[in-house]
Amino acid sequence: MTTNSATVSWGASTDPDGDDITYQVEYRPNGQIPWIDGGSTAATSQPLAGLDPEQSYDVRITPNDGTVDGPDRTTLNL
Repeated sequence: MTTNSATVSWGASTDPDGDDITYQVEYRPNGQIPWIDGGSTAATSQPLAGLDPEQSYDVRITPNDGTVDGPDRTTLNL
């Protein structure tokens, strides 16, 4: 069975000031540019749709506290 969707999950980030964190999710076919917008969420998982079942993907998660973006968490060859 093949599928064209996946759900990515990650560990929660914390903010030193206690601000709420949202996460910007981006993905791309392995090594290609540009990154594709996968949406923004306050949760620690996000479904991605429209994927090619024969393709590997890179996923990048960027936390944001409403003021400053945190360091990216990037997984290659998902």
